[in-house]
Amino acid sequence: MADLAKELEHLAEADRQIAAAEAQLATVEATADKLAATGADLGETENLLTTMRDTLAAFRHNRRLIADTIEDIKAGRR
Repeated sequence: MADLAKELEHLAEADRQIAAAEAQLATVEATADKLAATGADLGETENLLTTMRDTLAAFRHNRRLIADTIEDIKAGRR
């Protein structure tokens, strides 16, 4: 049986990961914008941004799974 308290801890950790990833992504996007304004080659920067966006999407998906588990526990399905 799943433990509600443990899942709530996991949810809080997922929220922290998402917040940190969003902040880091915003920083890199701002830096990329500044670099683009100078005409710099952004090939590697775009690769990094894609990886960061994919990671953020994975964090959000994980959070949804945790939230679903919490709802299942509360509904007595787990």
